[in-house]
Amino acid sequence: MNTVKLAWIGVGGLAMAGIAAARHYLFWFPHPAGYVMWMASFPIDCLWFSFFLGWICKWSIGKYGGMRVCTQARRFFVGLVVGEALAAAFWGVTCMLFGIKGGHAIWIG
Repeated sequence: MNTVKLAWIGVGGLAMAGIAAARHYLFWFPHPAGYVMWMASFPIDCLWFSFFLGWICKWSIGKYGGMRVCTQARRFFVGLVVGEALAAAFWGVTCMLFGIKGGHAIWIG
């Protein structure tokens, strides 16, 4: 295995550990997932609107609903994420069983 790649993996792991520790001890510190998304531009290009919608939902529920509504809405949003993961797993297994490679493109227009 390439030692340079392993060294950079170690640097990235140390950076993530440092960011996670800072997030744990400093309330204002940003979430470590932001570092991962910043380092890889492809997920940002594809998923920015989903993150924006999630942020708007979280902000509006917190601002207008309060802590109680936020706690109640958490189950819905966790179910949304788990449902999406199960659907992706289902279609991944289905494509693997039928030998479909390359995913499925969604054409608009």
